[in-house]
Amino acid sequence: MDLLAQKAKSISTLKQRRDQVEEISHVFLLPALLLVSGDTLSCRVLAWNQSLQVDETEIQRYQAEIDEACWKLYGIETSERQSLVDPDGSALPSEEEGEDPVDGDEDSEDTPTNTPEALSEYLASWFFGAAMGRWDVALATGERSIPPLPGPFDKLPPVSRGMLLGADGLHPAKDAMGRFMPEHDLLLDDEGENLDLVRRVREVLERVAGERADVWLLELEGLLGADLRTWYRRSFFECHLKRYSKSRRKAPIYWQLGTPSGRYSVWLYYPRLTRDSLFRLLNDVVKPKVAYEEQRLAGLREQNARRSELEPQEALVEELQAFRDEVARVTPLFDPNLDDGVLINAAPLHRLFVHAGWRRDAQTAWTQLVRGDFEWSHMALHLWPERVIPQCAEQRHLALTHDLEGSLKTRGVEDLIAAHSRPAVKEALQTLLNASPQAGGRSTGRPARASRAPRLVPESRTASEPTPRASRASAEVSEATLAAIREVLARFPVGAAKADVLSATSIPDGTWNAAIAQLLASGDVERQGEKRGTRYFLVRR
Repeated sequence: MDLLAQKAKSISTLKQRRDQVEEISHVFLLPALLLVSGDTLSCRVLAWNQSLQVDETEIQRYQAEIDEACWKLYGIETSERQSLVDPDGSALPSEEEGEDPVDGDEDSEDTPTNTPEALSEYLASWFFGAAMGRWDVALATGERSIPPLPGPFDKLPPVSRGMLLGADGLHPAKDAMGRFMPEHDLLLDDEGENLDLVRRVREVLERVAGERADVWLLELEGLLGADLRTWYRRSFFECHLKRYSKSRRKAPIYWQLGTPSGRYSVWLYYPRLTRDSLFRLLNDVVKPKVAYEEQRLAGLREQNARRSELEPQEALVEELQAFRDEVARVTPLFDPNLDDGVLINAAPLHRLFVHAGWRRDAQTAWTQLVRGDFEWSHMALHLWPERVIPQCAEQRHLALTHDLEGSLKTRGVEDLIAAHSRPAVKEALQTLLNASPQAGGRSTGRPARASRAPRLVPESRTASEPTPRASRASAEVSEATLAAIREVLARFPVGAAKADVLSATSIPDGTWNAAIAQLLASGDVERQGEKRGTRYFLVRR
């Protein structure tokens, strides 16, 4: 039995060594390319894959030894073993054609995680997290000793081994005086700024790679297929969202808020969010940025700059002003509580998210909040005390959830509603519910369901008249639809994806295909890229 325990523990340790490169694992330590040696990233990719092969060979050897020991314990001869494992000489039932594996995971994927491209994405993700203050760079530089792997039956640790820890051994990290480490809880996609994400990522890279930092950077950008700024701006959140999603639960911890084009964005760190986070974002970051770009625009106008210089700056200022107004709109509403979960906390910010898929998910959660589906949440009580507190008086589980059972025994419902109501919150809530649709997200003015932008129809036909199916494919797209698409594309100086236009206009796919073909043929729009990377640009005449 001691032999079996020893072999089983060895297998557990080897599998933990695999998991220690997974950010979402409680044993996470460092990305794979920082756990092996090599002057270049390519050498490290090769070294990591070789270590995986060695570990797999060891696991198979230990498993074979366990199997052999078990056969001997039960006195089963070699000739009988195959018939016991597979009596009919066929595959096990769970593997038969047409049947799902018993332990199948609906989230399993076929995409390899040990390719050079995947390993480079994980490394870039770690650099970002280290710059944000999630991961401890000292583990990669040797300044902090490597924590031991937990035993198979040890209590799960409160945080993973790779996190930046505070004086209390917890995360988010705080020093002995109770101050957060690092001080910042956001990064900016804004070249030249102190908190510019590329600047901070490069600082981490230089600290880890030393004199090889420039070589690593060139190699990393080659593996990512883009320079760091472009990759973080356009691709990182998609990778991050996929990695931090499980079944139907999506829980990204880095939030990208920004203009619809993604030309300017701010990244927030979810575990560090407080009710003051958006106030500081608005007053310390967004307003100064808008003022600076407005001054640049005024300077260009005074210099009688060419239209080719003025128009991009005018578009940027317009986007930034809209972003500032959106942040100001939701700032009084934002009061995050980690017990509510990522999606509910993100819901009031749905119009600010750059990623179209996550924006839709957050908007759906907002619609459900408005409808009253999450009355147990802290967010619901914060925004609608007049709706939640009367239910707490009738439903004890809600009263316990909101810690109101004792208060309801000594105070009246109306008194408690008044104590939890804030005029600024009510005003901001009404403003958000009545907000007009925009490219960053649609309004959810009606509690019953999310409102949709009006469907565009040909000018010769009213919205109430049905459109014959045959005419949709054959007739030219109306000028109203074309104008709407041009208007949306004008907001995206660096080009818009198809999803951006559909999100802003709600036109169906069939109409989009006909409309974009017509605009491309007329020369009003240009197209760049292929497949998911395709972007459309308005041609300014």
